[in-house]
Amino acid sequence: MKDFSKMSDSELTTFLKSESKSSKEAAFAEIYNRYNNMVYNYCIKFLNNRNDAYDVFQDIFLNFIQYVNREGSINNLKHFLLKSSRNSCINFIKKHKEKVELDLDKIEFSNEEREYDKLDKLRYAISLLEPSLKEVTILRYYEDLSYEEIANLVNESLGVVRNRIYRGKKRIIEILEKLNKKNEKKIKINK
Repeated sequence: MKDFSKMSDSELTTFLKSESKSSKEAAFAEIYNRYNNMVYNYCIKFLNNRNDAYDVFQDIFLNFIQYVNREGSINNLKHFLLKSSRNSCINFIKKHKEKVELDLDKIEFSNEEREYDKLDKLRYAISLLEPSLKEVTILRYYEDLSYEEIANLVNESLGVVRNRIYRGKKRIIEILEKLNKKNEKKIKINK
């Protein structure tokens, strides 16, 4: 039997159109093993909800198989899956979510609540970004994509992507500063 773990992504997608059911299954299993964590983590970070992320995650791989059966080949599988993840998350938000504005000045902290570490605060701050800023921030800092790759993925110019990443970082800093100030006030009041 062939060693699918040593095949390139394009070779694996070719096997997805194979007549052999076992070759199809082995090729899909290898693709899934290579990319499921990346896709699922992207969905969690984008949607900020594990249940919603899992639903979207499943649809992405189903759509991937349907696309391969329809169109055939994919030149860059990682790019294809990230783009599919992005589009699926955006569509999910449009269909299922109402926009909720959070006023950080109204968030209450108490001594009973656990102390959030820096990573928890950072994740929270990213979750509060508007979708266009959140998207490029996740792609840049979690998926480690270059500015050029992000521009290609989101169909925007390099300048727009650089600007969004800059604005996203600036907004994250503002959110973290407000969270820290709010937490300091509550701690002082509760002492």
